Amino acid sequence: MKKQVKIEINITNKAFYTLIAIGILLVMILSVWAYQSNMRAGNPLIMGHSAGEIYVENSAGEIISLQDALDNLTNSLNRRFIAFEVYNPDTKTYACVDKDLKDLCGDEDGCDIRLELQHETDSSDQVKTIDEHIFMEQPDMSNNRSPGIYGYTRQEGGGDFSWITGTEKRYTIFSPWGWMWMLNYRSKHCPEQSGKAGPAWSDPYKFTFVSSPKTRTRVIIYD
Repeated sequence: MKKQVKIEINITNKAFYTLIAIGILLVMILSVWAYQSNMRAGNPLIMGHSAGEIYVENSAGEIISLQDALDNLTNSLNRRFIAFEVYNPDTKTYACVDKDLKDLCGDEDGCDIRLELQHETDSSDQVKTIDEHIFMEQPDMSNNRSPGIYGYTRQEGGGDFSWITGTEKRYTIFSPWGWMWMLNYRSKHCPEQSGKAGPAWSDPYKFTFVSSPKTRTRVIIYD
């Protein structure tokens, strides 16, 4: 019988407000720099939209208020994520977890997946970590010539994977060091598969995370 592991995520208020304070300080420094630069260039846009307000130029070249810049910073710090473990307590059984990632990875900004891996039998208690960056085909950007959803993985430290979901073909989304895998199907090693790989998921946003018997894997997926 497959055991389920409940994961609780605790983010302290102290850590959160520390990040907010750092962000506000950075925005204020950039605001002063932008103001001085524009004044030297004779550009009056940074000050003067209304008395007492400071305006800054964002990454898109738009002039926005400092308050809007702070709101945008707060939103970026409140990034959506999920976290879960892919783990079996023994060292002979693969662990498999299925996830629907449409909301996190299927949107216009893709997703980032952080893997934290702990070896269970290594004499030094070896650990590894790596980030995977994923972007999936967007219907409003694509010419939609082919069936399925094209996807791409860029692995930090090197390593690329291209794949198509929602068709009959099986793909590996990533597989760092052979410690764990992300697939668009259920591996033949999953306990429920009895040595036979499952078909590719018809849902293009459904994936299976597989952890080797000797690896305890924590997965954090950020939108």
